[in-house]
Amino acid sequence: MGNDAPLACLSKYQPLIYDYFKQLFAQVTNPPIDPFREKIVMSLECPVGPEGNLLEPSASLCHRLWLVNPILSLGDLQTLKTTNYRGWKSAVIDITCSSTAKDLGKEIDRICREAEVAATTHQY
Repeated sequence: MGNDAPLACLSKYQPLIYDYFKQLFAQVTNPPIDPFREKIVMSLECPVGPEGNLLEPSASLCHRLWLVNPILSLGDLQTLKTTNYRGWKSAVIDITCSSTAKDLGKEIDRICREAEVAATTHQY
């Protein structure tokens, strides 16, 4: 079923030059996932909103927004930012950093602090 011959670069013998360029089956990458032909096994839909406990089913698990795909238009993004559906709130956090920033770790810490403040003050 498979080819168990060692790679040419690991061979004890002097392999032919074209052996170095031969791809084995396991080295060939799979084609990209195609959501149109593989609908049964995958989906691009994205639930948005608070997650409930799946081990304790309740009606509150059904109250989430479902996006058809993960790419948002500017209108969709504006709608999510201004929605008050079920009392949900959102916060806008600037995740860009200056081109002159020396320490990206500090920038990431700043972003994390802003997200933590928004979550703890219920500004989400």
